[in-house]
Amino acid sequence: MTRELSWRDAVVDAASVPANGWHFRLEAGEADRIEIARRYDVPAVLSCAASCVILPKDGALAEVRIDLGVRLERRCVVTCEPMEEQIFEAFETTVLGADTFLTSDENAGDEDFEIALNGKIDLADLVVQHLAVAMTPYPRSADADTHLAEIMPQGKAAAELKNPFADLADRLYNSDSDPKAQ
Repeated sequence: MTRELSWRDAVVDAASVPANGWHFRLEAGEADRIEIARRYDVPAVLSCAASCVILPKDGALAEVRIDLGVRLERRCVVTCEPMEEQIFEAFETTVLGADTFLTSDENAGDEDFEIALNGKIDLADLVVQHLAVAMTPYPRSADADTHLAEIMPQGKAAAELKNPFADLADRLYNSDSDPKAQ
C-alpha cells in the first residue's frame, strides 16, 4: 500500500524498513515548489512529485527507488523567453549507515549511495538533489535554432569569423616569435 507523505515530513527511518518495504508518494506543495525554484534559480516549479519504494538491503540499511516527475518553468538560454521543461527520471540509491560507510571497503565502487546519519533519510531532499542532476544545464526552446540562424553569420561571413583566441595561439605556438618580446 502506498502512503502519502508531506514534503516537509518526508524523513524516514531507513534502519527500520520492514521486510516488505515501504511505498510512499511525495508531492511538493506550493510553498515547497517556491523553495525548490529559489534553490535552483528557476522561475517556477510547476509540479514536483515522486513515488518512492524503500526496501531492505543486505550490507546496507536500505535501497531506495524513486520515480520522479517534475514540470519546471525555465528561461531559454538563446531567447530568454519562458519555456517548460519536463523531467521524468527514475533512480535508485543504497542507504548506508555512517558506521557501515566508515568500515566497508565495498563503498569505493560506482554504486550511488547516501549516508543516513542516525539511520534517517530525507526523501524530499534526496528527490531535489537528483532533480538538480536531471535538469538541462542550458535549456533551449524549440525555436532557439531559428533565432540563432537569424543572428549568426551565414556562409562566407561565418567562414571569415576569426576565433577570438587565434592571436594568442599564434603567439604561443609560433616558433618564430618570442612571447617575452611581445
